[in-house]
Amino acid sequence: MVLNDMQEVENIINQLRGYFQAEEHEGVRNNSMRMLDRLEIILKKKIETE
Repeated sequence: MVLNDMQEVENIINQLRGYFQAEEHEGVRNNSMRMLDRLEIILKKKIETE
């Protein structure tokens, strides 16, 4: 991935994080935040290896 693409993915993750924080159902909110956390970890590892 090109660095710009990774930055775009990070921006999308942050936007989704804001969207899911507004979710009223706690289970959906918590699961969504965990998935976004995992995506963020994968993205950071990818950036470090590029």
